[in-house]
Amino acid sequence: MGSVLGVSRTPVREALQRLEYDGLLDNRPGHSPRVTHLTLEDIDEIYPLIGVLEGLAARLAAPRLTDRDLDRMEELTNQMSRHQRRGEIDKLLRADTEFHAVLHERSQNERLKKIVAELRGQMERFEYFYFSTPKSLRVSVKRHRHLVQVLRRRNASDAQKTLLRQWELGRRGLVEVIRKKTAILEAPAGDKLAEALRDRPGPARASSPRSSVRPAGVEEILTFQSTRSKKQQFINHGGVQ
Repeated sequence: MGSVLGVSRTPVREALQRLEYDGLLDNRPGHSPRVTHLTLEDIDEIYPLIGVLEGLAARLAAPRLTDRDLDRMEELTNQMSRHQRRGEIDKLLRADTEFHAVLHERSQNERLKKIVAELRGQMERFEYFYFSTPKSLRVSVKRHRHLVQVLRRRNASDAQKTLLRQWELGRRGLVEVIRKKTAILEAPAGDKLAEALRDRPGPARASSPRSSVRPAGVEEILTFQSTRSKKQQFINHGGVQ
């Protein structure tokens, strides 16, 4: 990997250690590093945590947001809408990151910002999977618009409740997407609808009856640019090269 990137072994080793710390890599001694699977248990652990923290960020930020902040968040939502119509998931997620960064910054809580960044880094693969359906994209944009409307009222309690609720709805939506895709992949031969859906390209797909999800094809996420840490993560099906 170092020769491919044109760097020494040290930064590669540090990157692998970081991926392992984030729960994205299984790097046991005596074995080749392997990308961890995504599970429903991971979703149930991460989403409630980040929902509470994002809700707290909204509560702290609401009275401090300026009209310029809110206009910026509205423009980012418009960008998300454009990317949604074009199927540009990478760009949509970058706009989403900037949107939430406004709240994190205005919360004026450095520890909160750091913890949220850690958790959001762990859930980025979930977001790619969730946004593999047009419905999920549309719903996400709609929720961002609603949140901006709530924030314009500067009501801290309402902002917190709204964002907490939205993260819970996002968790439910992601679980639904996973279960539907798992059912499609496990449908018996001869099921014409399932076969058509199986053959249709998409950003991600389920991989086993144990509700475990692998990332998408290599060409889609081999080079994964984290929008928070600016680190490159090289992911392959079942391994890291």
